[in-house]
Amino acid sequence: MPALASRSLLALALATCISEPALAQAPAPVPVPAPAPAAPSVPAVSVPAPAPAPVPPRVLVAVFDTHALGVDPAAAAIVTAELRRMAEALGYAVVSPDAARAAVARLQTSGAVSSDRAAVLTRAVAARDGIFARLRSDGRAYIVELQVVSWQGGQPATVHAFTSAADLARTSSQLLSSVLPPAPAPAPAPTPAPAFVPAPPPAPPVATAPDRQPPPESSRYGKWRVALQTEAAFGIGGNDFYNHLAGARLDHRFTRRAALGAYVGYANLKGKEGRAHNVLSYALVEYRIPIGSGTFGVPLRYGIGYLPKNGPFMRTSAGIGLAASEQIDLVLDLLAPTVWLTHDEAVVSLDLAAEVALSF
Repeated sequence: MPALASRSLLALALATCISEPALAQAPAPVPVPAPAPAAPSVPAVSVPAPAPAPVPPRVLVAVFDTHALGVDPAAAAIVTAELRRMAEALGYAVVSPDAARAAVARLQTSGAVSSDRAAVLTRAVAARDGIFARLRSDGRAYIVELQVVSWQGGQPATVHAFTSAADLARTSSQLLSSVLPPAPAPAPAPTPAPAFVPAPPPAPPVATAPDRQPPPESSRYGKWRVALQTEAAFGIGGNDFYNHLAGARLDHRFTRRAALGAYVGYANLKGKEGRAHNVLSYALVEYRIPIGSGTFGVPLRYGIGYLPKNGPFMRTSAGIGLAASEQIDLVLDLLAPTVWLTHDEAVVSLDLAAEVALSF
């Protein structure tokens, strides 16, 4: 038994010695680091893009259609197109042709215009300067006449030159560049404010200068008109006679189309024994229908009055009117049926009349 116990102790000691080195050589476990906390997400900030800088406006001028005086309208169109091109080359903004023609039609202007009338047309299209041209011929060469009128009126800048058909465009551009300086350089656009800076309060509206406003309709035509008229009356309906009238009329024009007038004139009449002399007076109302740009018109008239020692007088008429200038009108009454009441008989005549009228 003691020998058996000693052998058991020896075996246990050997097992212990063998197992301890094996345990000492085993590697120690490597600690696993804890995962780092995720960084908080930052929302994206939307920064608005800066607004584009406004384009400074250019100075506005108006080129009106060239007035052709006895020449081919196609040549006048060449002058108008070259004036528009040259004005844009000088740095100006040019009123559209339709807007310029609409202003001419609205103001019933035709042909050559005075400097005051040109300033009214320039203000009507809100332009700083108006460019007006006339084209005529002396039989050997074209003559280009050019004037530049300010919206404020005053003395216009006027030039003219002789040219051939081949140099018509070049001469027109040279004339315009001699009286119209290059457009002033526009002011630099302001730097846009940063997005985070609040916008300044809007500036109060600037009152428009009174003289920039277009004049009222009543000031753009003469309120009064004086007319001198001669008239031939031919009897119809079985009453053959010839009467002649020559007189003057004073009209008050309420608008460009409507007027009320008073006529007084000498009447040379067919009498029982030769010719009779008398004085005719009547009141007249007129309404004029414009044709096209307003150079021509159709005046419709009705008059009623009294012929001493005869009786009432009534006249209606329709004709054609021509505006020779801003103040002078020429009128032909082509159809004027007239009723003459002589005592107990009414006779009818068809009249033809011609007149020249001055507005003021």
